[in-house]
Amino acid sequence: MPPSPDDYVELRVRSAFSFLEGASNPEDLVEQAARCGHRALALGDRDGVSGLPRFHQASRAAGLRPIFGAEVTLEDGERLRLLVESPTGWQNLCQLLTRGQAGRPKGEAAVADIALEEHAAGLTALVHGDARLTPAHLDRSLGIFGRARTWVDVCRSFERQGEAALRRAAAIAERAGVGVLATG
Repeated sequence: MPPSPDDYVELRVRSAFSFLEGASNPEDLVEQAARCGHRALALGDRDGVSGLPRFHQASRAAGLRPIFGAEVTLEDGERLRLLVESPTGWQNLCQLLTRGQAGRPKGEAAVADIALEEHAAGLTALVHGDARLTPAHLDRSLGIFGRARTWVDVCRSFERQGEAALRRAAAIAERAGVGVLATG
């Protein structure tokens, strides 16, 4: 039996609050997800949570379960999507974002690994399974978040190179004993 829309939760959504990377307002994203029959949706904008209040309000009105998160930029320029599991996770995500932006020009946030270690509780890490994924990159997340809270997410690109990267990322995840999630 094919999966129904309510079996799938998109975990890599960005809104217009991810300047130059997302285009839709949080309310429009929720409306479309509800129209498609989804029960939940995750919003994780780049280096901030500015869209989450509107996302939360729209999700409640539409009967969708909101999943809060952010895509944080690390000191080496890589990005890591963090999803909130609990009130402690929310507090830690806000602390990470604040520390990553403190003393830096707008748009140049960078979170240090030590800060991730200090504020990992209550957060789940989604490591993007694209062509840049390496075992060392995955090991860094595993060392901070552990196997239970680290996932590799992959997305079909329908291009030969993209499919090869997807299979490679899934193999890296399997060797590390990490689960793989499908995202859009």
